[in-house]
This record gives sequence, structure tokens and C-alpha cells, in this order.
Amino acid sequence: MTTDLKIRWDNDLFEGDFIFEDNDFNTDEGLATAVLISWFTDQRASDEDDIPNADSEFIDKRGWWGDLVDPVVVGDEIGSKLWLLNRAKTTQENITAGIDYGTAALEWMKEDGIVKDVLVTGEKQKYNNDYILALQAEITKADGNKLNISFDSEWFATLEED
Repeated sequence: MTTDLKIRWDNDLFEGDFIFEDNDFNTDEGLATAVLISWFTDQRASDEDDIPNADSEFIDKRGWWGDLVDPVVVGDEIGSKLWLLNRAKTTQENITAGIDYGTAALEWMKEDGIVKDVLVTGEKQKYNNDYILALQAEITKADGNKLNISFDSEWFATLEED
């Protein structure tokens, strides 16, 4: 089985980081790490996207700099456009957009034959006195086993394997 560097989600800092123990980086099968990178790396916005704060002097389309250098496949960019919803209200339309962004960001796993299937769902959850979008991914591995990754109402990462 192929492994990858493991990223641990820190629920207190709301960020991911590599784990370094015993003079080496921890590794895992890579699926959970791949979801974290795919969802939380900002994909560059297109000209058609509604960019937050687009009325300011400087419009930041974000994106990973590596996508600017000779892409393997045109339009095959790393990350997701979930960042476009950062300040959006948690309407059904935005929940649907978040599910679509989350699904698109993980589609490469199916296309590359790494997994059999990916199902992304989302819901509105109460957080303090507000509502947020909570996403879940159910990943069906090649052997049929499933990996469930969810971010609850406080964006705490939860990983469950069948």
C-alpha cells in the first residue's frame, strides 16, 4: 500500500499540520490527508465566480501557485472553491454550492482510480449564535471499505473507518 505524509487537523487552531515524531514524518494511506488538502487549499477563482470583497481595489482570486506552472491537464487545479463561501449566509443555495465545491475538489480521486466513489453531503449546523456549513465525505475505497470524514459544527475533524 502506498502511503503519504499525514496531516493532523488541530481543532484548537483550526488548521492542519504535518506530524513529526521519532525523527521522521508520520504517514498514512493518504486519503484523509488528501481530503484535507483538497478541501482546504484554495483553488483559484474563475472570472465567472462571485468573489468575496470583489468591490475592493485589489481582487484576490487566490489559488495555489503551482497551478500556474505547466499544468499536467488544463483546468486540473488543486484545492476547492469553498473559500468563496467564507462570508456567505448559510442558505440552502450556499449549502448546495458548498456540496458542489466539496465534490468537485475530490473528483480527482475517482478519476485517478484511487477510490471507487466519493459522496459529499452538507448541512446547516448551529455554531454559537450563528449557523455554518458542515461537510461530510464518504469515500469508498478500492476494497469496498469506507472512510467517513466530517467537520462538525465547530469544524472539528472526525475520521471513521468501516
